[in-house]
Amino acid sequence: MPVRAGPQSRDMAGDKKNKTASAEPYEPRPPTWRPPIHETASLGWADYIPDHPERMENVMSQKTVKEGLSIPSYASQEAVTSHGDNLEKVESDETLERLGLLMAQVLEKREAGMGIPTQTSYKMPPRVTVPDMRRTKWLDALADPSIPLKDIAGKASQTGAATPDFYIPHGPKGSELFELLYNKNVPIDRAVWFVRIVGYNDMAPLRKQPGYNPMSYSFDTAKEIIMWYKKQLGEINLPTARLQSTALKQVFKGVMLDADSRMAWCSKFVYTNQLAREFYKESMIDHGTFLLWAAQHIGHCNLAQLAIFARLVDEYAAEMCAHRAFAKALVDNSLVKLKEIETSSGAEHLSGLQKLLRKFIQLAMMDVPEAFVAPRKWPFMVEAVFDVIDAYVPLNPETKDEVRQQTHIQLRRTAQEMNRRNCALLFHQERTDPKGRLGQCIIAIRSLNSLGPNSDLGSFKFFEADENAFESSLSLLLTWAVSHFQYGDHRPYAVSSILRKWLDDAKLNAERQKVKVKPADMLQDRLFLWLHSYPSTSLHSDLLAIAILIGELIRRGVFSYARYVQELVARGELENSSEETSRHVEIIRQTPLIKTWEAQELLHRTSLFDRQVQITPEDNTMLSMQREIVACLPEVFVPMNDDAVQVSSEFPITLSGSRYEQARVIHHWLLPKILNKHSTMDNDQPSAFMSLACYAAVVQLLADTRLYVGLLELNLLALSMASSADGDLTEQTELFTAILDTLERYSSIWACMDANATIAQSLFTKIQKLRVQRRRCIPLLRFIRQHRFWRSLSKQEKTIIEVEYGRSIKDLEIVVTKTAPATLTIPELQDVIHSPSPHSPYAVAAAVWGRLNTIEDWPVLVWENIMKGLLEFSLKETTTRDERVACSKQLSLVLHQIDRRLLKGFDHFLRLWCGRTKKFKVLDMNAAQWELLVPLLIKLCVFNAVSCSTILECFVYPVWRQFSALSTSTESQLYRERHVPCLFQTAILVLCLLLQNSATSGDGAGLTPISLPQLQRLQTRRLAMYRGTSFQALLDGVCYLVSLSTNPLLTPEVSTILLRLKMSLLDDPLFKQQVSRDPRTVKQALWSSPDVPRTPEMEDRMEETLMHLMRADDLDAATPASDTTEANFWKRSVAELDPWSCHRAAVKLQLNFRRLCRIARSNSPEASTYAAQLDGATTALFAQTWSSEELVYIAELLAGIDSSAISELLNKAYDKITEALRNALSNLTAQSANVFNGIATDTINLMLKITSPVAVMESAYPEIPALIMDNFLQTVSSTWRAVFARISPYTTLQAMDSKPIDGGVYRDLMMLTTRLLHFALGVMDNPTSEWKRISETVISFVLQFANFYGTDGPLRDSILFSMLLDTACYLIDDIPHDVKNPNADIIRTIPGLYPTNLSPHMSLWHKERLRKILQYVPRDYYTEGLQHAATSKHPASRVQNRPWEWGESFYKPREMGKQTVDDYTAFPSPETGPSNSRSISLDLFQVKVTRDRVAESTLFDDATDSDDTRRAAEERSTGDGLGGETTFARDWRDAKVPLRGARLPEQVIDDDTDDEEWPHIEALAIQDASGVPGKTAVARQPAIQAAKASRKRPASNTPIDIPDDDDDLEIVEVLKPVTGKGTGKGKAGKAPASSSRGRGRRASSTSRGRK
Repeated sequence: MPVRAGPQSRDMAGDKKNKTASAEPYEPRPPTWRPPIHETASLGWADYIPDHPERMENVMSQKTVKEGLSIPSYASQEAVTSHGDNLEKVESDETLERLGLLMAQVLEKREAGMGIPTQTSYKMPPRVTVPDMRRTKWLDALADPSIPLKDIAGKASQTGAATPDFYIPHGPKGSELFELLYNKNVPIDRAVWFVRIVGYNDMAPLRKQPGYNPMSYSFDTAKEIIMWYKKQLGEINLPTARLQSTALKQVFKGVMLDADSRMAWCSKFVYTNQLAREFYKESMIDHGTFLLWAAQHIGHCNLAQLAIFARLVDEYAAEMCAHRAFAKALVDNSLVKLKEIETSSGAEHLSGLQKLLRKFIQLAMMDVPEAFVAPRKWPFMVEAVFDVIDAYVPLNPETKDEVRQQTHIQLRRTAQEMNRRNCALLFHQERTDPKGRLGQCIIAIRSLNSLGPNSDLGSFKFFEADENAFESSLSLLLTWAVSHFQYGDHRPYAVSSILRKWLDDAKLNAERQKVKVKPADMLQDRLFLWLHSYPSTSLHSDLLAIAILIGELIRRGVFSYARYVQELVARGELENSSEETSRHVEIIRQTPLIKTWEAQELLHRTSLFDRQVQITPEDNTMLSMQREIVACLPEVFVPMNDDAVQVSSEFPITLSGSRYEQARVIHHWLLPKILNKHSTMDNDQPSAFMSLACYAAVVQLLADTRLYVGLLELNLLALSMASSADGDLTEQTELFTAILDTLERYSSIWACMDANATIAQSLFTKIQKLRVQRRRCIPLLRFIRQHRFWRSLSKQEKTIIEVEYGRSIKDLEIVVTKTAPATLTIPELQDVIHSPSPHSPYAVAAAVWGRLNTIEDWPVLVWENIMKGLLEFSLKETTTRDERVACSKQLSLVLHQIDRRLLKGFDHFLRLWCGRTKKFKVLDMNAAQWELLVPLLIKLCVFNAVSCSTILECFVYPVWRQFSALSTSTESQLYRERHVPCLFQTAILVLCLLLQNSATSGDGAGLTPISLPQLQRLQTRRLAMYRGTSFQALLDGVCYLVSLSTNPLLTPEVSTILLRLKMSLLDDPLFKQQVSRDPRTVKQALWSSPDVPRTPEMEDRMEETLMHLMRADDLDAATPASDTTEANFWKRSVAELDPWSCHRAAVKLQLNFRRLCRIARSNSPEASTYAAQLDGATTALFAQTWSSEELVYIAELLAGIDSSAISELLNKAYDKITEALRNALSNLTAQSANVFNGIATDTINLMLKITSPVAVMESAYPEIPALIMDNFLQTVSSTWRAVFARISPYTTLQAMDSKPIDGGVYRDLMMLTTRLLHFALGVMDNPTSEWKRISETVISFVLQFANFYGTDGPLRDSILFSMLLDTACYLIDDIPHDVKNPNADIIRTIPGLYPTNLSPHMSLWHKERLRKILQYVPRDYYTEGLQHAATSKHPASRVQNRPWEWGESFYKPREMGKQTVDDYTAFPSPETGPSNSRSISLDLFQVKVTRDRVAESTLFDDATDSDDTRRAAEERSTGDGLGGETTFARDWRDAKVPLRGARLPEQVIDDDTDDEEWPHIEALAIQDASGVPGKTAVARQPAIQAAKASRKRPASNTPIDIPDDDDDLEIVEVLKPVTGKGTGKGKAGKAPASSSRGRGRRASSTSRGRK
C-alpha cells in the first residue's frame, strides 16, 4: 500500500502567537481523531490522502490545462489480464534465480544508501607535566573512590587553552608505579585504569610503525610485575649457618620475624596479587610470560618463599595446565621441591606445602599428561611421580570414598601409561625370555641355577603342563644334575626332590583319571633311556655325578634298582662276552646304596662278580677303609676318658674307594657305631658327646665322600646332645657352634633335600630343652629365625621363639648416657696385649663392658685401643712369632666375648670405625703390625665377630685399589719401597679367608695356624662373600688383581703371588657356582670396572681372565677374526648353540668382536686388516633375514657387549636404513614404500635385540659418526616431505573416494621412520650442526602429520597420532633453542602448525591434545569467540584484543534526541544515526547503519526470570535484539495480544481515572484438529485501561495465556487492528508512550492449555 500524505493543517494564521519571521515548512497532518493504520509501521492513516506538490493532479502542463487530467490505461484492452503470463513466470525454473537477483540488487542499494559510521572521536587522556604538589593531589584524588574519574581527569581544563580537556600527570613507571599505587592505597579498579592510560601513552610512538602489535606493551608490564614479585619474595630469607672459621656473631633479621613488618609485607603482597589478577583478566600482562615465570620460579624459591608463592601458583594452576610448556616446568620444579622438603629438617611443618605441590603434579597428570613425556628425565623422576600419585589425597575432606578411589585409579592408570610411553621412546622394554627349543632350555637352566638355601622345593615347579615336552625337560633336568659345566653338590638332591614331587602328583592324577600306564613305570623307562643314551664323550667325566644321582633317586624311591638290574640282565648288558664293558657296569659299581637291604646287595654283588666268589675285591677295600677309620677316629670306638685322643682327618684309602664302597662303610658301619654309642648316654652331660676334633674329622669325612644324608643324621644327633654355656669358651660350647655352622654351610643341600622342616623341628626341640633348663642361646634363636626354617614352624612355635628372642635382646640393650671422648685408654686391653701371662677373656670383656657400656659407640674405642696397642707391640724388637700369634689369639678371644654382649655385633662397629677414622691408613701399617693384624682378623672371622666382607672391604680392597691406580714415578717408587709388604699380607689374608681348604699349623711364609674345626667354621663364613653386594665387591677385587699383575712397580715375587691368588680364586668351586648363576653380572663387572685404568694391555688381561672364567677356550666355534668372509658366519654361530655353552659362546664371540673393534681403531699396522674383517662381520649380520627365535639367540650372544662394538653395529644398521630409504625415495610409490618397510622392520628388530640405545643411567653412549647420523636425518626429512606431498590431498573422505590410495603402506612408513628417529635421538648426545638446521623442518612435519592422522577420515590412526604426539614432545625438549631467549622458544616459536589452523574435522579430544603442545595462544576473556565478518575481499578473522586502547570514555556523547521518522521512507533520519565516540571503535567490527528498530524493553518488563530463556530464544530466532521480533510475536503485539507473561506499554490516563479490575473474559476458543471444542483459555491477569472509552473495547485487548504447545491451535475469532486513538500530550499518530503515572496492579497469570 503506498504511503499517503497527511491532511492540511486546520490551524488559522492568527491562532498562533509569537510567530517567528520565517514560517515553518508545511507538514500535512491528519485529524487527531483519525487512528493510524498500523501501530508502529509508518503506513499512513486510513482514508486520508494529503495533498502535496508532486501529485499528478497538481502538475500544471499545457495538456493538463487544455484537456484536463487523464490517466492512460495500463493495457491496450480492458479485458486483457497478465495473470497467465505471471503464472508462467512463477512456475518457470528461473523464477528463484530472478528473485534472488532482485533481492540482491535491493540489498545492495539499501546497503549503499545506509552509509557507515563516522570515524571514532574517542581520545585517551594524554600525560601532562605538572608540579609535584598537583601530582600529589591528583593521586590523592585517584585514591579516593568517592571522586569520579571524570572529575579527576577533567580538572586540567582550568590550566589554560593549551591543556587538553582530560589528562593524567607524568610519573614513575613499572614497579615504581606499582609501589606508588600501593603507598597511595589506590583501589584496584582505579589503579588498573591509571596503568592502562600510562601504557596507552607509552605505546603512542609504536602505533605508527609497521607491524604494530597492540599487545606488545603487555610483555613489558608482565616483566615489571614479575620484578615486583621477585623483589617482595626476595625479602623472605632463611638464616644461614655460621662459618666455623669466623668468631663474629651473626644476628638474623627476617621480614617475617617482626609483627609489624610481617603485616606490612603481607598487605603489599595481597595488593600485588589483586593487581596482577586484574591485569591478567584484562590481558594487560602477557599470559605466557607470567605463567612460565610462575612455573619456573618454584624451583628458584627457598622453602619459606615457596610456602607463600605456592598459593599464588595454585590460583593459576588450571591456566598452567592448559599448555604443556607451563605444565612441564610446573611438574619438574614441584618434584625438585618435594625432594628438598623430604630431606629438610622442618619437613613436618611443611605438610600443607607438600599437599599443594602434589596437587600441581596430579592436576598436570589429569589435564596434560604430555607434560610427563620427557625421555631424558623420566628415569630419574619416575619413582617420585608414582610416589606422588600413590599419596593422592583430595583437598576437599568431604569427597566421597568412591570418587577418591576412582580418581586415584585414573591417576595411577595415566601414570602407568606415561611410563609405558617414555619407555617406548627410550626403547627400555624388558628383555623377553628366549623362545623355542634353545630358549626354553636356557630359561630352565636359569631357574635350576637359582636354587639356593631359601628355595622351597615343595612349591618349585619345573615341568610344564604339556606332556609332549616332558621328555625333553626330564633329559635337561638329569643332564643339569651331572654336567661338569654346572657347579654345586646340591644338584642331585634337587633333581630327586623335583622328581619325587612330580611322581606323587602324577600318581594322584592317574588315580583320578584311571590311567592304565603307571607314572612310576613310565618314569623308570625314561630314566633308563637317559642313562643308556648319555653321550659317551662326557660319560667318563660325569660318571661319579651320575652314580650319586642314581643313588639319591633310589633312596627317594623314584628309581627302582631291582628293575634296573633286571632290565640290564634282559638286555645282556652284564655279560662279559663282549670286549667293551657296558657303561651300566660302571654305573652299578659306583652307585651308592644308602638305604639297602639284602636283596639290593645281592643284586649288586651278582651283577659285578661271580656268584661263587666269597670275598670280592670290594670286601677287601671296605675292610681297609674300616681299619683306616678306626685308626683315625679312635674316640668313636674306644670308651671316653679324660685323656686327649689324637684324631686324624686324613683318609686316603676311604676317599680313593668307589661311591658304593664309601656309602656301604659309612652308612652301614660308621654311623651305626656312633648312634649306638651315644644313644645310651645321658644327653644332659656336657661331655657326653664326642670331642670337637673328632666331630670335625667325621664331618670332613662325610663331606669329602659327599654322603650328605649321613651328615644330616649326624648333625641332628649332635644338636640334641650338645650344649652351650656362658663364660669362657669351652669345647662343648665350640661344638655347639660348630654344629650350627655345619647346618649353615650345607644349607643349599638341606634345602634341595627338602629337609628344612626336619631341621627346624630339631632346632625347636633344642630350644624347648634349653627353656626347661632356664637357659637361652642367642645364636640358636637367630639361626632358627631364618626364613627357610621360619616358614615351616607353626604359629604357636613362632610365638615361643619370638618371646625368647625378645627377652634375649632386652638383656643386651643398654642406655647410652655419655658421648665418646676423643681419646681413651683401656688398661685391660693394653695389659692383654703387652702381658705374656694368659688372661680370662670373659673377665676382661666383662670389665671393659662394665666401664664403657654407657658410652656411645664404645666398641669403636675398643678397636682404636687395640690398633694402638698392636702398633706399639710391633715396634718391639725382641718379640717372636709365637708371641705375636699368642697376642692375636688373646685379643680375638676378648673381642669374641665383647661381640656376644653387643646387639648389633662387633662387625657393625668395625665398619663404623673404618668410615669415621681419618688418622688410620692401611698403607701406613708396617709389616710387623700386619703380622699381628692378619691372625687377629682371621680369628675374629672364625668366631663370626667380623664378616669376611668387612675384612676385605676395610683392609684389603683399599690397598689393591691404591696400587692399581699407581704409575711409574718417583712417588710411586717410594710406595714400592715402603708399602709392598702390605700386598703380601693382604694376599695371605685373602688366601686364608677364601681359599684355604686344609688345616695348617703355620709355616715360614706367614700363614696363620688354623685347626680343622676353625677351618670348617671359616668355610661357613666365606659363603656370605658370594651373595649380594659382597660378591660385586669381590668382582671388583678380581679386577684389582688383574691390574696389579701388570703393574711394573711390584716385585716379581709379589706379582707371582697375586697372579696365583687370582687364578686360585677363579678356579674356586664357590666362585664358579656363583658365575653359573649370574654370568651377565660377572661379565659386566669385569668389563666395566670404574676403578681400573683401561689400557690396551689391561684390556687383553681382562679378556683372558674372562675367557678362563667362562671356560670359553673349550669351544671350537668360528669367530669373526678367523672366518669373516663367509656370509653364513652368524647363521652358523646361532645354529651351533646349545644351552650348556650359550654363555661361553657369547663371551668368546663378544671378546673377539671387542678385540676387532679395538685393533681396527688403533694405530697398529694391522688396523686395516682388522677393519676389513670388522666390516665383513657387521655386514653379514645385517645381510641375513632372521626369524623371531633367531633374533632372541642373537640377543643372547650380544647381551652386554660394550659400547664400541654397539657403535660399529649401529653404524652399519643406519647405513643400511639410509640406503634403503633413499632407494624408496627415488621413486616413492606404495610398492617401494612396502619394500622399505620390510627392510626397516627386520633391521629395527635386530637393533632392538642388540642393545637399548638410550642408556641415560650409563656414562658411555654408543658413538655414531656425525656424517652417518646427518645423512640419516636428511633422508628422513626428505622422505617426510615426499610423503606429505603424497597424502595431503587425500585427507578427506571425498578425495579418498575419488582416487583411492594405499594409506596403510604410508602409515607403516611413517611409524618405522618415526621409531628410527627415536632411536637416533637416543644415541645423539650432542646435536650436530645439520640437525640444528633441519630440526625445525622435522618438527613441522611431525605436527602436520599429527594433524592429518588425527582428523576424522580415511587416514585417521590413533596409534600413529599418539606416537607423533610423543615425538613432538621429544623434539620440542631436544630441539636446539636460542640461548638468548629460551623462554620464548618454549611457548611461541614452535614451528609447523598454528593452533587456529587445526583441521575442523578433528575430534575434540585429539584437538585438545594437539593444541596443548603447539604455540601458546593466550586466552582473551573479552574477545574470545569473536571474529570479524567475512567479506568478498577479506575472510573471517579473529578480533584482536586491544587492552591498552579500550578504556573509559569521559567525553560527552552527541545528543541523540528523539528519532524523527520520514513520512515517505519510514526510516529514522540520517542525522540521528549512531555515534562512534567510545574507546572500542565501530570500525573494528565493520559496523554499518541498518536503521533497524531496537526491540522495546517494555515488552518484557513483566517477564519473570523463568521466561528469560524463552525471550533470548525469541531474540535469537531473528538474529539479535535489533528489531528482534518474530513475525508471530509482532502480529500478536499488533493485535494487542502480548505473549505470555508480558504486557503492553501503559498508556497515559487522566488523573481522575480510577483503577478497575477487569473480569475474566473468554478470549479464544481452542479446538483440536477434529473440530471438537476444547477448554477455554482464561486470562487471570487484570489490565489497566487508559481511557473510559476503551472499556468497551473487545476482548482482544485483554492479555491472555497461550499454551506451550500450539501445534493444534486454531483461531476462530478474527483479530482486528488497533482503531483507538491516543490521548495525552504526545504528537498525533505516534504510539502512546509509557508513563510513570499509571497505577495499575499486576497479577500472575495461570495457563490452562490443552492437556
